[in-house]
Amino acid sequence: MSGLYAQNGNVQLYESNPKDKEGTHRNDVPVVNYDEDGVTLSSDSLISNVAIIIKDENGHVMCNEQTTLSPVEKVLFVPDEDESHKYTIELVYDKKTLYGYFE
Repeated sequence: MSGLYAQNGNVQLYESNPKDKEGTHRNDVPVVNYDEDGVTLSSDSLISNVAIIIKDENGHVMCNEQTTLSPVEKVLFVPDEDESHKYTIELVYDKKTLYGYFE
């Protein structure tokens, strides 16, 4: 995961359909951070059946996992197969799709 060694930070998440905000509360939005150890996800509330898809800049799926998010941080490790430096993350749950970018 050498593409992440140089940087770390918080991933800003965007809704794919911003008009579809029914029942959305700020604490329902997961927090995504990244650093040299991987991508860390958490949420103030329990969110079940979250599909997490991480793609490199060429659109290749680097990670595809289904999980439950909670206040306990979950760390995902992205394989370093093609030395990509830009990634997209998608979180799909409860008829909602969130996405963000990180390097």
